[in-house]
Amino acid sequence: IDECATDRCKCCTDRVDNVKEFLKNSAKQVFDVLIKSCSVCPAKDQCRQYWTDRRKGCISSINNIDSKEVCTQIGFCKAASLQNFME
Repeated sequence: IDECATDRCKCCTDRVDNVKEFLKNSAKQVFDVLIKSCSVCPAKDQCRQYWTDRRKGCISSINNIDSKEVCTQIGFCKAASLQNFME
């Protein structure tokens, strides 16, 4: 049975979770390249620290995306299910 036909909310949250994982993996790859590029910078250590800190913030922001809240906002989950989820 197709999950999306039986439970649109779960289907949506699963998809949002998948996108979050994709974004985190992509961000890690981009920041790895940026950090490696610091090898040609005169201030190598400061450059690496700058991009390492930005990577942590970016990953943290992605982790803070609430899949259930996103799906409620776009109409795939009911507000009551969001409230139950948060309790």
